[in-house]
Amino acid sequence: MLGATARYESEHKAARIRRKLAENAAAGKPHGGHRPYGWEPDRLTVRESEAAVIREAASRVLAGEPLRSIFRDLNSRGLHNATGKPWTHPTFRNVLLHARHAGLREHNGQEIGVAAWPAIVPPETWRAVRRVLNSPDRVTTPGRGGRLHLLSGIAVCGVCGAPLRVGHSKSTEAYRCMASGCLSRHRERLEEYVEAVVIARLSRPDAASLLAPEDDGGERERAAQAAERVRQRLDEAAASFAAGVITARQLATITGQLRPELAALEAAAAPPPDRASVLGELVSSEDVAQAWDNLSPDARRTVVRLLMEIKVSRGRRGPGFSTDGIEIIWR
Repeated sequence: MLGATARYESEHKAARIRRKLAENAAAGKPHGGHRPYGWEPDRLTVRESEAAVIREAASRVLAGEPLRSIFRDLNSRGLHNATGKPWTHPTFRNVLLHARHAGLREHNGQEIGVAAWPAIVPPETWRAVRRVLNSPDRVTTPGRGGRLHLLSGIAVCGVCGAPLRVGHSKSTEAYRCMASGCLSRHRERLEEYVEAVVIARLSRPDAASLLAPEDDGGERERAAQAAERVRQRLDEAAASFAAGVITARQLATITGQLRPELAALEAAAAPPPDRASVLGELVSSEDVAQAWDNLSPDARRTVVRLLMEIKVSRGRRGPGFSTDGIEIIWR
Protein backbone atom coordinates (compact mmCIF):
# COMPACT_ATOMS: atom_id res chain seq x y z
CA MET A 1 0.00 0.00 0.00
CA LEU A 2 2.83 2.40 0.80
CA GLY A 3 4.47 1.60 -2.53
CA ALA A 4 1.21 2.14 -4.43
CA THR A 5 0.64 5.45 -2.62
CA ALA A 6 4.18 6.63 -3.36
CA ARG A 7 3.81 5.68 -7.02
CA TYR A 8 0.47 7.52 -7.22
CA GLU A 9 2.01 10.68 -5.69
CA SER A 10 5.02 10.48 -7.99
CA GLU A 11 2.85 10.17 -11.09
CA HIS A 12 0.64 13.07 -10.05
CA LYS A 13 3.64 15.21 -9.16
CA ALA A 14 5.13 14.56 -12.60
CA ALA A 15 1.81 15.45 -14.23
CA ARG A 16 1.63 18.71 -12.26
CA ILE A 17 5.18 19.60 -13.31
CA ARG A 18 4.43 18.89 -16.97
CA ARG A 19 1.25 20.96 -16.73
CA LYS A 20 3.15 23.87 -15.15
CA LEU A 21 5.87 23.73 -17.80
CA ALA A 22 3.25 23.74 -20.55
CA GLU A 23 1.52 26.76 -18.92
CA ASN A 24 4.85 28.64 -18.72
CA ALA A 25 5.55 27.86 -22.35
CA ALA A 26 2.09 28.99 -23.49
CA ALA A 27 2.57 32.27 -21.60
CA GLY A 28 6.05 32.77 -23.08
CA LYS A 29 7.67 32.51 -19.64
CA PRO A 30 11.02 30.82 -18.98
CA HIS A 31 11.59 27.64 -16.99
CA GLY A 32 14.19 27.42 -14.26
CA GLY A 33 17.64 25.93 -14.65
CA HIS A 34 21.14 27.16 -15.34
CA ARG A 35 21.72 30.64 -16.74
CA PRO A 36 21.57 30.46 -20.55
CA TYR A 37 24.35 32.08 -22.52
CA GLY A 38 23.46 35.65 -23.46
CA TRP A 39 21.17 36.20 -20.48
CA GLU A 40 21.28 37.23 -16.85
CA PRO A 41 20.27 34.72 -14.12
CA ASP A 42 16.65 35.94 -14.28
CA ARG A 43 16.61 34.51 -17.85
CA LEU A 44 14.75 37.62 -19.03
CA THR A 45 17.46 40.30 -19.17
CA VAL A 46 19.99 40.33 -22.00
CA ARG A 47 23.67 40.23 -21.03
CA GLU A 48 24.97 42.50 -23.76
CA SER A 49 28.60 41.30 -23.72
CA GLU A 50 27.44 37.77 -24.55
CA ALA A 51 24.65 38.91 -26.88
CA ALA A 52 27.30 40.61 -29.02
CA VAL A 53 29.09 37.26 -29.35
CA ILE A 54 25.86 35.56 -30.47
CA ARG A 55 25.26 38.25 -33.10
CA GLU A 56 28.83 37.98 -34.35
CA ALA A 57 28.64 34.19 -34.53
CA ALA A 58 25.34 34.28 -36.42
CA SER A 59 26.80 36.69 -38.95
CA ARG A 60 29.87 34.50 -39.44
CA VAL A 61 27.77 31.35 -39.88
CA LEU A 62 25.68 33.07 -42.56
CA ALA A 63 28.88 34.18 -44.29
CA GLY A 64 29.82 30.50 -44.59
CA GLU A 65 32.48 30.21 -41.89
CA PRO A 66 32.63 26.76 -40.21
CA LEU A 67 31.63 26.48 -36.56
CA ARG A 68 35.00 25.13 -35.48
CA SER A 69 36.74 28.22 -36.87
CA ILE A 70 34.34 30.54 -35.03
CA PHE A 71 34.45 28.91 -31.60
CA ARG A 72 38.23 28.41 -31.74
CA ASP A 73 38.57 32.12 -32.42
CA LEU A 74 36.25 32.93 -29.50
CA ASN A 75 38.22 30.64 -27.20
CA SER A 76 41.49 32.30 -28.23
CA ARG A 77 39.94 35.67 -27.30
CA GLY A 78 38.87 34.38 -23.89
CA LEU A 79 35.16 34.50 -24.77
CA HIS A 80 33.98 31.29 -23.11
CA ASN A 81 30.55 29.76 -22.50
CA ALA A 82 28.10 30.53 -19.68
CA THR A 83 30.01 28.34 -17.20
CA GLY A 84 33.33 30.00 -18.02
CA LYS A 85 34.69 26.97 -19.88
CA PRO A 86 36.03 26.97 -23.46
CA TRP A 87 33.50 26.31 -26.19
CA THR A 88 33.16 22.88 -27.74
CA HIS A 89 31.42 22.05 -31.00
CA PRO A 90 28.20 20.60 -29.43
CA THR A 91 27.70 23.37 -26.86
CA PHE A 92 28.40 26.14 -29.35
CA ARG A 93 26.06 24.66 -31.95
CA ASN A 94 23.28 24.18 -29.39
CA VAL A 95 23.54 27.81 -28.28
CA LEU A 96 23.17 29.09 -31.84
CA LEU A 97 20.17 26.83 -32.44
CA HIS A 98 18.30 28.02 -29.34
CA ALA A 99 15.07 29.83 -30.25
CA ARG A 100 15.21 32.04 -27.15
CA HIS A 101 17.82 34.23 -28.90
CA ALA A 102 15.15 35.14 -31.48
CA GLY A 103 12.64 36.04 -28.76
CA LEU A 104 10.66 32.87 -29.48
CA ARG A 105 9.31 30.26 -27.06
CA GLU A 106 9.76 26.56 -27.73
CA HIS A 107 8.27 23.61 -25.85
CA ASN A 108 9.11 19.96 -26.49
CA GLY A 109 11.09 21.02 -29.54
CA GLN A 110 8.19 22.97 -31.09
CA GLU A 111 8.01 26.72 -31.62
CA ILE A 112 4.82 27.89 -29.90
CA GLY A 113 4.93 31.69 -29.96
CA VAL A 114 6.59 34.90 -28.88
CA ALA A 115 8.53 34.82 -25.62
CA ALA A 116 8.34 37.20 -22.66
CA TRP A 117 11.95 38.29 -23.21
CA PRO A 118 13.48 40.44 -25.98
CA ALA A 119 15.28 39.04 -29.02
CA ILE A 120 19.04 39.13 -29.39
CA VAL A 121 18.85 38.47 -33.14
CA PRO A 122 15.85 38.88 -35.48
CA PRO A 123 13.80 35.70 -36.01
CA GLU A 124 14.72 35.69 -39.71
CA THR A 125 18.42 35.66 -38.83
CA TRP A 126 17.97 32.82 -36.33
CA ARG A 127 15.95 30.77 -38.82
CA ALA A 128 18.63 31.31 -41.47
CA VAL A 129 21.34 30.15 -39.04
CA ARG A 130 19.25 27.11 -38.08
CA ARG A 131 18.74 26.23 -41.74
CA VAL A 132 22.50 26.42 -42.39
CA LEU A 133 23.45 24.35 -39.35
CA ASN A 134 20.78 21.72 -39.99
CA SER A 135 21.47 21.36 -43.70
CA PRO A 136 22.20 17.71 -44.60
CA ASP A 137 24.73 18.95 -47.16
CA ARG A 138 26.78 20.76 -44.54
CA VAL A 139 30.35 19.46 -44.27
CA THR A 140 31.35 19.23 -40.60
CA THR A 141 34.79 17.63 -40.90
CA PRO A 142 38.05 18.99 -42.38
CA GLY A 143 39.78 17.57 -45.38
CA ARG A 144 42.06 14.55 -45.49
CA GLY A 145 44.67 14.65 -42.75
CA GLY A 146 42.99 17.69 -41.24
CA ARG A 147 43.90 19.88 -44.24
CA LEU A 148 41.48 22.32 -45.76
CA HIS A 149 41.61 23.05 -49.47
CA LEU A 150 40.58 26.50 -50.60
CA LEU A 151 37.98 25.53 -53.19
CA SER A 152 36.69 22.10 -52.07
CA GLY A 153 32.92 22.15 -52.08
CA ILE A 154 32.93 25.78 -53.30
CA ALA A 155 34.02 25.43 -56.93
CA VAL A 156 31.67 23.37 -59.11
CA CYS A 157 32.08 21.39 -62.29
CA GLY A 158 31.23 23.47 -65.34
CA VAL A 159 30.00 20.33 -67.12
CA CYS A 160 27.58 18.70 -64.65
CA GLY A 161 27.41 21.20 -61.76
CA ALA A 162 28.75 18.81 -59.10
CA PRO A 163 31.17 20.10 -56.41
CA LEU A 164 34.89 19.72 -56.96
CA ARG A 165 37.07 17.93 -54.40
CA VAL A 166 40.79 17.32 -54.25
CA GLY A 167 41.98 13.96 -55.50
CA HIS A 168 45.47 12.62 -54.93
CA SER A 169 47.80 10.71 -57.19
CA LYS A 170 51.44 9.72 -56.83
CA SER A 171 52.82 12.99 -58.11
CA THR A 172 50.09 15.67 -58.05
CA GLU A 173 46.94 16.89 -56.36
CA ALA A 174 44.04 17.98 -58.54
CA TYR A 175 40.49 19.25 -58.20
CA ARG A 176 38.20 16.66 -59.73
CA CYS A 177 34.49 16.40 -60.35
CA MET A 178 33.40 13.89 -57.75
CA ALA A 179 30.11 12.98 -59.46
CA SER A 180 31.14 11.86 -62.95
CA GLY A 181 34.86 12.58 -63.22
CA CYS A 182 34.18 15.20 -65.89
CA LEU A 183 37.44 17.08 -65.40
CA SER A 184 40.65 17.42 -63.44
CA ARG A 185 42.54 20.69 -62.79
CA HIS A 186 45.85 21.15 -60.97
CA ARG A 187 45.05 22.06 -57.36
CA GLU A 188 47.89 24.47 -56.59
CA ARG A 189 47.63 26.36 -59.90
CA LEU A 190 43.86 26.71 -59.67
CA GLU A 191 44.07 28.00 -56.09
CA GLU A 192 46.83 30.46 -57.00
CA TYR A 193 44.71 31.83 -59.84
CA VAL A 194 41.61 32.32 -57.65
CA GLU A 195 43.70 33.91 -54.89
CA ALA A 196 45.23 36.34 -57.39
CA VAL A 197 41.76 37.33 -58.62
CA VAL A 198 40.53 37.90 -55.04
CA ILE A 199 43.56 39.99 -54.08
CA ALA A 200 43.31 42.05 -57.28
CA ARG A 201 39.62 42.78 -56.67
CA LEU A 202 40.15 43.77 -53.03
CA SER A 203 43.09 45.99 -53.97
CA ARG A 204 41.03 48.17 -56.29
CA PRO A 205 40.09 51.72 -55.20
CA ASP A 206 36.38 50.81 -55.20
CA ALA A 207 36.86 47.78 -52.93
CA ALA A 208 35.01 49.52 -50.10
CA SER A 209 31.81 49.24 -52.16
CA LEU A 210 31.90 45.48 -51.46
CA LEU A 211 31.12 46.21 -47.80
CA ALA A 212 27.78 47.84 -48.54
CA PRO A 213 24.72 45.71 -47.72
CA GLU A 214 22.71 44.50 -50.65
CA ASP A 215 19.51 46.39 -51.53
CA ASP A 216 16.82 43.90 -52.50
CA GLY A 217 14.00 46.39 -52.84
CA GLY A 218 12.07 45.00 -49.89
CA GLU A 219 11.99 41.42 -51.22
CA ARG A 220 13.25 39.98 -47.92
CA GLU A 221 10.57 41.78 -45.93
CA ARG A 222 7.83 40.54 -48.24
CA ALA A 223 9.21 37.00 -48.00
CA ALA A 224 9.28 37.25 -44.19
CA GLN A 225 5.65 38.35 -44.10
CA ALA A 226 4.63 35.53 -46.43
CA ALA A 227 6.55 33.02 -44.29
CA GLU A 228 4.71 34.20 -41.19
CA ARG A 229 1.38 33.65 -42.95
CA VAL A 230 2.41 30.10 -43.84
CA ARG A 231 3.43 29.45 -40.22
CA GLN A 232 0.00 30.67 -39.10
CA ARG A 233 -1.66 28.25 -41.52
CA LEU A 234 0.41 25.42 -40.07
CA ASP A 235 -0.60 26.45 -36.54
CA GLU A 236 -4.26 26.54 -37.59
CA ALA A 237 -3.98 23.08 -39.11
CA ALA A 238 -2.45 21.73 -35.90
CA ALA A 239 -5.23 23.33 -33.85
CA SER A 240 -7.86 21.82 -36.16
CA PHE A 241 -6.31 18.38 -35.71
CA ALA A 242 -6.24 18.78 -31.93
CA ALA A 243 -9.93 19.75 -32.00
CA GLY A 244 -10.80 16.74 -34.14
CA VAL A 245 -11.84 18.84 -37.15
CA ILE A 246 -9.32 17.19 -39.50
CA THR A 247 -7.71 13.75 -39.50
CA ALA A 248 -4.04 12.89 -39.08
CA ARG A 249 -3.85 12.10 -42.80
CA GLN A 250 -5.27 15.50 -43.70
CA LEU A 251 -2.81 17.18 -41.31
CA ALA A 252 0.08 15.30 -42.92
CA THR A 253 -1.08 16.40 -46.39
CA ILE A 254 -1.32 20.05 -45.34
CA THR A 255 2.06 19.94 -43.63
CA GLY A 256 3.71 18.20 -46.57
CA GLN A 257 2.50 20.93 -48.94
CA LEU A 258 3.30 23.91 -46.72
CA ARG A 259 6.70 22.91 -45.32
CA PRO A 260 8.59 23.21 -48.66
CA GLU A 261 6.90 26.56 -49.30
CA LEU A 262 7.89 27.76 -45.83
CA ALA A 263 11.51 26.65 -46.33
CA ALA A 264 11.74 28.57 -49.61
CA LEU A 265 10.25 31.71 -48.08
CA GLU A 266 12.56 31.54 -45.06
CA ALA A 267 15.54 31.24 -47.40
CA ALA A 268 14.35 34.32 -49.33
CA ALA A 269 13.83 36.22 -46.05
CA ALA A 270 17.26 35.38 -44.67
CA PRO A 271 19.44 38.44 -44.04
CA PRO A 272 22.53 38.83 -46.21
CA PRO A 273 25.94 38.07 -44.71
CA ASP A 274 27.65 40.92 -42.88
CA ARG A 275 30.25 41.68 -45.51
CA ALA A 276 32.09 44.16 -43.30
CA SER A 277 32.87 41.52 -40.68
CA VAL A 278 34.34 39.21 -43.34
CA LEU A 279 36.05 41.64 -45.70
CA GLY A 280 36.75 44.67 -43.49
CA GLU A 281 40.35 43.87 -42.55
CA LEU A 282 41.25 42.99 -46.13
CA VAL A 283 39.68 46.08 -47.67
CA SER A 284 41.23 48.43 -45.10
CA SER A 285 44.71 46.89 -45.36
CA GLU A 286 47.46 48.73 -47.21
CA ASP A 287 48.86 45.37 -48.33
CA VAL A 288 45.96 43.11 -49.28
CA ALA A 289 48.27 40.28 -50.33
CA GLN A 290 49.95 40.22 -46.91
CA ALA A 291 46.59 40.44 -45.14
CA TRP A 292 45.37 37.49 -47.23
CA ASP A 293 48.44 35.45 -46.28
CA ASN A 294 47.71 36.14 -42.61
CA LEU A 295 44.19 34.66 -42.82
CA SER A 296 43.47 31.14 -41.64
CA PRO A 297 42.37 28.55 -44.25
CA ASP A 298 38.80 28.76 -42.92
CA ALA A 299 38.78 32.55 -43.22
CA ARG A 300 40.06 32.40 -46.81
CA ARG A 301 37.33 29.94 -47.77
CA THR A 302 34.76 32.26 -46.19
CA VAL A 303 35.98 35.20 -48.27
CA VAL A 304 35.92 33.19 -51.51
CA ARG A 305 32.44 31.79 -50.78
CA LEU A 306 31.14 35.29 -50.00
CA LEU A 307 32.61 37.00 -53.06
CA MET A 308 32.17 34.60 -55.94
CA GLU A 309 30.76 31.53 -57.62
CA ILE A 310 33.37 29.45 -59.43
CA LYS A 311 32.65 27.12 -62.34
CA VAL A 312 35.54 25.08 -63.67
CA SER A 313 35.52 23.36 -67.05
CA ARG A 314 38.24 21.62 -69.01
CA GLY A 315 41.20 23.81 -69.96
CA ARG A 316 43.04 23.79 -73.25
CA ARG A 317 45.37 20.89 -73.86
CA GLY A 318 49.11 21.36 -73.74
CA PRO A 319 51.87 22.14 -71.26
CA GLY A 320 51.37 24.64 -68.45
CA PHE A 321 48.24 25.75 -66.65
CA SER A 322 45.45 27.33 -68.66
CA THR A 323 42.85 29.67 -67.20
CA ASP A 324 40.50 28.76 -70.04
CA GLY A 325 37.32 27.22 -68.70
CA ILE A 326 37.47 28.98 -65.32
CA GLU A 327 34.39 31.14 -64.89
CA ILE A 328 34.12 33.49 -61.90
CA ILE A 329 30.75 35.09 -61.18
CA TRP A 330 30.85 37.88 -58.62
CA ARG A 331 28.16 37.83 -55.99
